[in-house]
Amino acid sequence: VSADTTKLLEADGWTKITTLPTASDIANNYYVFVDNSNDLMLGVAKGVNQNTKWYSLGVYYQNSVEPTSADINGKTWTLESYDGGFAMRNLEYSALCFQTEWNANFRWDTNDVQTPNGWAKINLAYLPDGYWTIENAHDAGNYIGPWTAGNFTNGAECAGNKTGDNIGKYQIYTITRAQFKQNLLDNASSSNPVDLTPWYVTNATFDAGNRTGWTEEGSGGNNNTSFGGGCEIWNRSSFKIYQNLTVPNGKYKVSLQIAGTTGAGQIYGTSGSTTKSVSSSADAKDNYQNTILAMIQDRSYGKGTTDEIEVSDGSLQIGMNGDASGGKWLVFDNFKLYCTGLDLSAYETQLSELVAECNTFIGTNVVPDACENAISSAITTYNKEYATAKEYSAAIVALTAVLNTYKNDAELQSAYAAYYAFKAKAEGLK
Repeated sequence: VSADTTKLLEADGWTKITTLPTASDIANNYYVFVDNSNDLMLGVAKGVNQNTKWYSLGVYYQNSVEPTSADINGKTWTLESYDGGFAMRNLEYSALCFQTEWNANFRWDTNDVQTPNGWAKINLAYLPDGYWTIENAHDAGNYIGPWTAGNFTNGAECAGNKTGDNIGKYQIYTITRAQFKQNLLDNASSSNPVDLTPWYVTNATFDAGNRTGWTEEGSGGNNNTSFGGGCEIWNRSSFKIYQNLTVPNGKYKVSLQIAGTTGAGQIYGTSGSTTKSVSSSADAKDNYQNTILAMIQDRSYGKGTTDEIEVSDGSLQIGMNGDASGGKWLVFDNFKLYCTGLDLSAYETQLSELVAECNTFIGTNVVPDACENAISSAITTYNKEYATAKEYSAAIVALTAVLNTYKNDAELQSAYAAYYAFKAKAEGLK
């Protein structure tokens, strides 16, 4: 399998499975579907041949990536039990299950299933030839595979009615949700902001057609939330929509897609007495639905991102505020929370203390010169400032390994102590 060793590594917590996930597994793990013969993973994008609803997404073959890279990137899935089988959701677009439709078994997209049912049911099977298939259980004998026969290539849309040689064949990899999240945090830096939205922001894309999780302030005018994502505010004075989050200490940025009356709304993040914000500037399309559709199709359209907000007490408020009185109009969707680096002070302290311990073996006649030189070289190599928790952890592990080679060799230290004692006595007899 092309993606086995380059993208999904055991060292990072990924495991290839060959047996059906248990209830405990699916409650605690994420999943990635890798094409059996090509360096491709199942991801999501706006359907071309699938559902024409403005918010609907289809499944696609897409080039493989490391799923904990900066953006969640649509390659990570959750599974839920249903009637002896499963239902599947995408981590990044989690409000709806993927499903088929009546008299349209080619359909495999998001439509209206929020809770698993027969339209969303899949059967997973691991075959003797060493790969998994995904059966469209509502139409037994039909499987997920490329829409166009034989098109197992990057960007190929999938359908739910494939048979024969067009049945998709996959390797399934899993990772615990806790490890996935930790991998993201460990890699966060200003040059590699990581998307933590699924773990900390409730209802970030409003896909279920409500504002659950958000607190609203303001009066007059109107607001609206659409099933499938997106909100609008019109003619409302002094409005505010926000969430209070509890996050690890570190640095964060907040982004939101927003279009409409220039300057009527601003995205913000607040921690303690510090607020960072950016105002809306993109023009809306001719109506609300077309504006939201444009946002879904192009996640850079109208996107504003705050400067870094430093969090030192674990508390962060994110949201949008402004004044849309006098007929001003705003359309918004897709809140994102990015971590641009954890508070690394604990790692810095741990490394500093480790270096201090290493120095107790240098120039103190405890170990031979060659051992001192090895420890000194390791200090030079690893005692530096790092950008991420992962880099600090790797340095601490490596320096500890060098130190322990000699620190735990009691026989060596005893013999060398005796040697130095003898040497000092000999020097005294000169």
